[in-house]
Amino acid sequence: MLAAELQRDVVAEYQEAMIRYGATLGKSTKQVDADIWSRRLAKAAPFKDFDLWKLGIPEHVKLSELRGNVVLVDFWFPG
Repeated sequence: MLAAELQRDVVAEYQEAMIRYGATLGKSTKQVDADIWSRRLAKAAPFKDFDLWKLGIPEHVKLSELRGNVVLVDFWFPG
């Protein structure tokens, strides 16, 4: 149950409990972390392609053009 919760979101109390439980199974903190990340990545899916205007430039950028790069998308409303 804790692993399923951490798979969705990192909650400090759950993470500490998983590390303690992992220690009883003979796992290091690094191994417990790797187990949780492998569960997260197994459920990961590509995001739907979209395009946006570049800030201050009359030009579009498509998400698919950035494949292979780390992308931080910040949606905001100036109102």
